[in-house]
Amino acid sequence: MVHQASPREPFLCMERFSSQLAALKPLNADTLELTFVPRAGSFPNFLAGQYVTIAFPGHQKIDRERPFSIVSAETQRDRITVAVKAFGKYTRALWQLRVGDAATVGGPYGSFTLPERRDLPVVLLAGGIGVTPFVSMVASVVATGDPRPMTLLWSVRSRIDAVYEEEMRQHAAALPSFRFALFVSDGQSKSGPGLRVGRIDRPALVEAAELAFENGIFYICGPTPFATAMRKNLHSFGVVGSRVRRESFALSPANALGLDTLLPRFLYAGAAGALLTLVFVVAAKAKPAQSQPVAPLSPLEVNNSIRSLSMQQLQDRVRQLEALQQQQQTTTSTPTPSTTPRTTPAKVTPPAPRPAVVMPRTRLS
Repeated sequence: MVHQASPREPFLCMERFSSQLAALKPLNADTLELTFVPRAGSFPNFLAGQYVTIAFPGHQKIDRERPFSIVSAETQRDRITVAVKAFGKYTRALWQLRVGDAATVGGPYGSFTLPERRDLPVVLLAGGIGVTPFVSMVASVVATGDPRPMTLLWSVRSRIDAVYEEEMRQHAAALPSFRFALFVSDGQSKSGPGLRVGRIDRPALVEAAELAFENGIFYICGPTPFATAMRKNLHSFGVVGSRVRRESFALSPANALGLDTLLPRFLYAGAAGALLTLVFVVAAKAKPAQSQPVAPLSPLEVNNSIRSLSMQQLQDRVRQLEALQQQQQTTTSTPTPSTTPRTTPAKVTPPAPRPAVVMPRTRLS
């Protein structure tokens, strides 16, 4: 079912599916797993590593759409599961939900997916809750018996944050081509099989993924400092370019202050309309080229281009649109100076003063 846009949300033009919350599963004190099923039909096929947008129309605090990575295997077509960690008011409000609550699910989106070639080794580098897209990747590989070499290195602060540790260890036992190592940095854990104390540093990468440095594909997902450090380490080993793929997420000031629920709905859901508007405005300002006209993008082509965007790219596109709209409003409210060239008035020479007339004095008798 396609959710129809209301006057409040003029840019919504993406596929949405009327759904309901089928299961709520707390993974620890601040991480929640939510499973959705469609009210009719089925969800579209998705690829492991993609994300969906979710909103709850019946709840005022969480009725706006937010993107969440899928954690379920791509072989599960009848349901979609996401995992959420409580950061701001929006994510904390999810704990108030109940099974059966109505929801809208949009997507799937993103190109943070596994390569088609199965002979290339894959190394997954996760920081904290950034493991979510990799949970889907590993579950999909195990479910399909994909023989590609795959290694997951997961860094967490404490063992409590490793909410999928047991599941990953089960997958490693079931699939010989999959290796898993957990890194804990709180200093309270002891090293053991598949468990390391500390962070994922250069020696750890050499130990776990040296064989992939030559032709492997490396995926990074986690907080910005973690992703920056991982990319820097990989660059030092000569792993650069398209062989390093990143899905970034960051806690914005709006989320941290609890203002995220005040942002307009089209920040995520209306990205397609935002891009269309941006294209039309740029085209209107551009100088017409002396060439054959080019056919505009169809809604389907725009929709497909949006689906390939990462979460960060989606937000960046909307920010560009907002900046452009603000610039237009400023330009409209500022009077345009006249383009008529100024003419300097000719210099007028004042008339010479008249000579004084001296009247002769007449003597009165």
